[in-house]
Amino acid sequence: TVSVLYWHPAMVGREHDVRFIMDFSLYRIAKQLRLLGYDAECSRENTQEMVVRKARADGRTLITASPSQVPHIEKLNKAVREEAPPPQRTIIGYNSDGESEYADSEPDTDGPGGVINYIVINTNVKFDDQFRQVVQLGGIR
Repeated sequence: TVSVLYWHPAMVGREHDVRFIMDFSLYRIAKQLRLLGYDAECSRENTQEMVVRKARADGRTLITASPSQVPHIEKLNKAVREEAPPPQRTIIGYNSDGESEYADSEPDTDGPGGVINYIVINTNVKFDDQFRQVVQLGGIR
């Protein structure tokens, strides 16, 4: 099976904005994503470390078959969340008693330089099952 270990809710509804990156071991996945019109970077020269770095720098969703990458990715994501500015409080209106009503906005940690959205693939299942899960979990329609 494929599991999503981190997926930001802001990605829902932005299917064609989703860009992917993976190491060369997942070339077939990249090829199928490209056939569907998605931006899927996959190069023989990219090491696992380079893929993680590029995913963060370019705001790409990382697809990996290496569960050992997860702690490193989570450490980077935690650092991004900790460095994010505190939520902004904005007055959105006044109630019938004349008191202010507020809305808190979450800091934007999505996109380039933000948290890394990622999917971990189990390569021990058939390719069709792997790709079906990438489609479902990656927000592809």
